[in-house]
Amino acid sequence: MCFWNIDTSIPKHKPFLIMKLPLVPFKLVTEFMDSNEIYYGEDNTFLMIEHCSSNTVLDLFKCISAVFSCPSVRWNFYLDELRTETMMHCLNLSLLEKCTGFSFMKGSLSTSLLTELMDKIPVSKRLEIGSDIPIDFKHPNALKYYVTKYNNGRWITMNDLKSIRNVGWIELKSTIFGCNDVNEFLRYWVNCEEDMLKLLDLNLKEGAFIDVDALTDQLITVRVEGASSPHFFIKAKNHKHRKFVLGHLEIDNDNLVRFSAWEAVADIHLLEILELLERKKELEEKISMIEKRENQSGISNFSQEIRKKRMHMQNYDF
Repeated sequence: MCFWNIDTSIPKHKPFLIMKLPLVPFKLVTEFMDSNEIYYGEDNTFLMIEHCSSNTVLDLFKCISAVFSCPSVRWNFYLDELRTETMMHCLNLSLLEKCTGFSFMKGSLSTSLLTELMDKIPVSKRLEIGSDIPIDFKHPNALKYYVTKYNNGRWITMNDLKSIRNVGWIELKSTIFGCNDVNEFLRYWVNCEEDMLKLLDLNLKEGAFIDVDALTDQLITVRVEGASSPHFFIKAKNHKHRKFVLGHLEIDNDNLVRFSAWEAVADIHLLEILELLERKKELEEKISMIEKRENQSGISNFSQEIRKKRMHMQNYDF
């Protein structure tokens, strides 16, 4: 793209202002560039330019945005290569431009810096953090972003998961959760009166093993037979204020538990089956309560008969 490496000698020839070209000549010129000047991905959908200053990157972004329609713009910050001041400078400028998400990779984030980032970045954006996060970190927006990915999710608690509302996708690559914890979350999802999320990818804690019975304990499920890995469907109890009433639980490799919430429009028959199973369980519980009352009543009557007989015997002895 006619940028040379920083801190190297200035080229003899003045750089050609390629971004000033109209679209058709731009494409013609880039077709004749070699790999040292321009890099295309296998699907020819992205362009990568290396060894630029932060100001150059921002200027380049503005030029590209002026030439191309960019439906998705994500800024990636590598903390092992950027000073904090530079990163915050770029973040503040990028927030003024069109962007859909931010990624912070490598290195580590202090509580104060991560708090500042989450205070600044709107929850409508996509947030991905591959950097280390303090185990005691807390922020009200941590799980409110429409798409959230954390390589280190060991600081997230069950109460944090239960607070999720109306988000798209949450990915936690390392957690403190086991199968019983996931079951607790699923039972909360079933009884919640609001939509929580569309997709949750969660890796169980280190050393945990998959226990299907623990995952589905006290849940009404329909199991998908013949699948390569265990698949289950559950349903939300309250349909009044919820759009995504079908839940799909998939157990994948490497202790990955994937839970997704669906609309029931295309799977109305599955919803009906789950509703029948739910009704069946309710009737069984009612029958059990009736039998328990009858047994208690029978025991009470039997006790009264015993007392009467004892009184009769005492009177007889007298």
